[in-house]
Amino acid sequence: MKIKEYIFSRIQKYNPRTPRYQSYATARSIFLLFESDTAERNLQIKTLVKQLKEDGKEVTAWGYVDKKQAESAVLRDYRILSQFDYDFWGLPKKEIRQELKVKRYDLLIDLNMSGCLPLKYLSLYAEADFRTGIESSEPYLNDLMINIKEENNPAFLFDQIIHYLNTIQTC
Repeated sequence: MKIKEYIFSRIQKYNPRTPRYQSYATARSIFLLFESDTAERNLQIKTLVKQLKEDGKEVTAWGYVDKKQAESAVLRDYRILSQFDYDFWGLPKKEIRQELKVKRYDLLIDLNMSGCLPLKYLSLYAEADFRTGIESSEPYLNDLMINIKEENNPAFLFDQIIHYLNTIQTC
């Protein structure tokens, strides 16, 4: 695992980007990353996606489940990735990386609570103007990092991210 983390840090170092702040009000397209439950139901995530769509946002949600093969259907705006979608070194397969480069998102919301490496790669390769998520040791992964220690709940993290995106004012 240490080799895979090292490879990630090297790839991250050589993929610089310039963030462009997006408030929640101005963001039109959102890429949501999450850790899938093993049953792949993800009711909490589907509720968050529904909330975003009700706010008039175009939402694409991708999750990762730590199984050999995901059982969920691949939809245009919702998909669950598995070990099958990654190579031996932990990198997303070429088709996945290319798919991430096709569309540019205003905002990426990473609900990865445990530092899941496959989701970090999705965040790294996604074309997003502004990235948000939990505080991490990777210095360039997220532009807005939320430090929550008392709650280990993606819905709570989501609420905090939306709160700060609505609160922060820029020139």
